[in-house]
Amino acid sequence: MQSKNLNSFISKITIGAILDIIKSDDSQTYLANLLIFFNMIGIFFLIVYSIRIRKMMLEMQIDLDQEKNTPSDYALLVRNIPLTMTQEELKIKFETMFNKFNVKV
Repeated sequence: MQSKNLNSFISKITIGAILDIIKSDDSQTYLANLLIFFNMIGIFFLIVYSIRIRKMMLEMQIDLDQEKNTPSDYALLVRNIPLTMTQEELKIKFETMFNKFNVKV
């Protein structure tokens, strides 16, 4: 029963069906189908515009990320450091590991 109602609704909202019904003489049917037609146009516009807004937001996010420096831009998480290693030894080890990037610890 529910599938039959869905199929009849889908067949009513196709553009060809709406254009055929718009030509009919019944004014209530004409207005109802015109409303369905404009709803379809509105939904299409919202889908296209939401894609555009998403693209703009991603571009804005990239621009803002490049402009602002945060500690996470320079943070490094290190695990399993030997307990016998001093801070100075650790500092020297990281500076030698990343010397090609000219990193100062």
